[in-house]
Amino acid sequence: MLDDLKAFGAPAEVIAETARRLGGAMRAEVFVVRPENVAAVRLFQALQTQWRWISVSTLAGVALRRTGLDYGPAAWVAGVLGLVVGDGDFHRLRLLESAALEAWAAQR
Repeated sequence: MLDDLKAFGAPAEVIAETARRLGGAMRAEVFVVRPENVAAVRLFQALQTQWRWISVSTLAGVALRRTGLDYGPAAWVAGVLGLVVGDGDFHRLRLLESAALEAWAAQR
């Protein structure tokens, strides 16, 4: 967040006050991606608006559940990003998708 404030030209006093208010609440959102996984991770991040959803009705109410990514726009998105996506990258994308679905299931 502080880097974003700097990037958008926020005054130094605003950045300092934000840092003071946040204190230790900030954590790094940086993670290392191995070179062979870069294309799949970039594509996965870019496809975050392309989840397919279903509604599940129970006695307790209705819930929405993600079922997986819509692969239809994947090639177009990869092209816009300038990514060359091969079979291995698609496999890696599916691993990321599966891990995300498992994480959301565990949260429920």
